Amino acid sequence: MRSIIAKTSLRGGHRRSNLWKGILSKSIILFSIIYIIVITSCHNDYVPKKREFEQIDLPKKSYHIYNKELPYSFDIPDYAVVEEDHSKGAEPYWINIHYPEMRASLHLSYKTIDKKNTLQNLVYDTRMLTYKHDMVATGIEEYDIQAADSNTKGLRYEVSGKAATAFQFFLTDSKKHFLRGALYFEAHTGPDSVAPVFNFLHEDAMRLIGSLRWRE
Repeated sequence: MRSIIAKTSLRGGHRRSNLWKGILSKSIILFSIIYIIVITSCHNDYVPKKREFEQIDLPKKSYHIYNKELPYSFDIPDYAVVEEDHSKGAEPYWINIHYPEMRASLHLSYKTIDKKNTLQNLVYDTRMLTYKHDMVATGIEEYDIQAADSNTKGLRYEVSGKAATAFQFFLTDSKKHFLRGALYFEAHTGPDSVAPVFNFLHEDAMRLIGSLRWRE
């Protein structure tokens, strides 16, 4: 099995802190077992025909605060459209942030931390969803992230290669709120083809992370 090791990039971010190491270490054995099952099943995944991402004129950066009946608020680009997630298995306060011109979406799923959804389990599930892309990824880097509230921290995952999502993250106050995000493109394209648009939306995702606040 090919292992992917978290690295530190000189272009931004910090190596994963001991805060998350302590949580993840409690479930590392279970993760390894399920991980083998998941990557084995990836051999049967359907891979659509590769298409090139046509050149588009990227809009000017402009943001506003989005705080409509959610337990969290954040800065969102004026060129984005927010929709409730009505997919199978979706839960309250799950939303999709669509970028129509760029044929991309940032999926946000919210969980309340409780006895059923413990912090350890939520962090573990997020890691599982990220590392299931191991078969097609050439690298996965983990970085600490910080929201507007100093008590809200998390990790972001930068996935290189031909994975379905190249950017995932989670944020939590470790007591009540947990938010996971994943950026997807509608067209199956190579990483070089989509790079300009990904870099553009990466900035928007980092703006969301830095501006996120919980609403009680």
